[in-house]
Amino acid sequence: MNKNSYFERKEFTCPSCGTLFLSKIWLIVDVEEEPDLLEKAKDGKLINAACPECGHRVDGETPVLMYFPEDVPRVILATESKNDPSLEERAKVLEILDRLQESSEDEDILSHLDEPGDWVEKASLADRLEGYPEESLVMDDQETFENLRNIQKENPEIFLFTAIEAYLNAEGLENKGKVVSFAPELLTEDIDPLFERFISGAEEEGDEWQKMIYRAQWDFLKRAREIGYQAAVEEYERDLYQEEE
Repeated sequence: MNKNSYFERKEFTCPSCGTLFLSKIWLIVDVEEEPDLLEKAKDGKLINAACPECGHRVDGETPVLMYFPEDVPRVILATESKNDPSLEERAKVLEILDRLQESSEDEDILSHLDEPGDWVEKASLADRLEGYPEESLVMDDQETFENLRNIQKENPEIFLFTAIEAYLNAEGLENKGKVVSFAPELLTEDIDPLFERFISGAEEEGDEWQKMIYRAQWDFLKRAREIGYQAAVEEYERDLYQEEE
């Protein structure tokens, strides 16, 4: 008997031929327990049900959680909408997460969903899994977040310093925002003494360019602290547009 994988039986009406049928819909797939279902997911067939009469495929209308107990990322969650799931879908997501956390005794499952690439739209699930297991599921920015998580657990005293470094090294405001989402401490006064040290170090080395970069990044984070990160991004882009005019 499977420990983690979980399905429900749902009733469907085929929109093509009108046949009423029951089908097994998987909500949690432990890829070690159910390697065949991993292949179905890669083929795009896990998230829907096939009509037994005409073969037409009907959307399963449920979120799907792929669980990789010995890999990174640990989970990939697929929902109809990533940015604006319905209240019903959010409730179902919480239900299956609680179920998996209980069955697997994996206390880190919830934390993994904060990372980019761990939550996708169902229509993109097959693309997200393409090449696995021959190719790693780890995305470039996920390596950064995995390192941050390890430091947060093992060396919490240097976590904020490392998070600032990750923020400074991230390319573009969107990627910097991902770091802020992972480490909201970047929007607190705790960063101020560290940026003061960075700026002081640049001054001692006579590096005015680096000093200017530190100052600009610190000012932006302080503004985001006041009005929120996305609002600060929009304000920055608006000001930049006006300067170009």
